[in-house]
Amino acid sequence: MSIGQPPPSLWSRVRQNGAVLELFDSPIAALSALIVLCLLIAAIGAPILAPFNAFDPGAANVADARLPPVSRGLFGDFYLLGTDPQGRDLLSAMMYGLRTSLAVGFGSVALAARF
Repeated sequence: MSIGQPPPSLWSRVRQNGAVLELFDSPIAALSALIVLCLLIAAIGAPILAPFNAFDPGAANVADARLPPVSRGLFGDFYLLGTDPQGRDLLSAMMYGLRTSLAVGFGSVALAARF
């Protein structure tokens, strides 16, 4: 880099480094990245993808309390992962809870990396 030229952008430095391409040469790293991407999509799309609203107290049905996975409730609702003691869908609760978990995880990594 000579005087008068702007410094290279972050994207060009990443491309020249080759670390990202080297990361995806490993099948385990590629699979891990795919899993994280799926979790991000599930967390961001929770209002659309979740079968029930985890924050709606009216959605809790005590008659459907503690159902096992892959079962139908009293009113025909299908619960893929079952229900908790208050009759709330566990899959929906996990998808909404994933948002908080990912925010804490990425936030701690960002703080550790001193962004």
